[in-house]
Amino acid sequence: MSNKSKKNFRSEWRTLTELGTEFGKSAIAFGKILKENGLRDAEGLPTEAANGLFQKIEPNQGKPYYLWNHQEVVNFLQSKGINPVNNAADALKDTEARKLAREYIEGW
Repeated sequence: MSNKSKKNFRSEWRTLTELGTEFGKSAIAFGKILKENGLRDAEGLPTEAANGLFQKIEPNQGKPYYLWNHQEVVNFLQSKGINPVNNAADALKDTEARKLAREYIEGW
């Protein structure tokens, strides 16, 4: 995957931490919102209702995790009356900085 396509992929697909930040929530609190709205089960795994909204990522090392389709999840939650916080752009910058730091560390 080229750097540009990787960047495009990561702008479309987000972690719970990234999505939670947009909604003013921690990753755990945001995961709970997804459970309450039928997108995750009791174990935190995506449900059948979440088909097409997530991608399972299996790194070479470490345990698998899920990325969520940013726009589709936002649209779904907005349809339920759950909206991002007003300063989502600022929150996203903070998340972006953390992501870059993580990529830098993992690159070693």
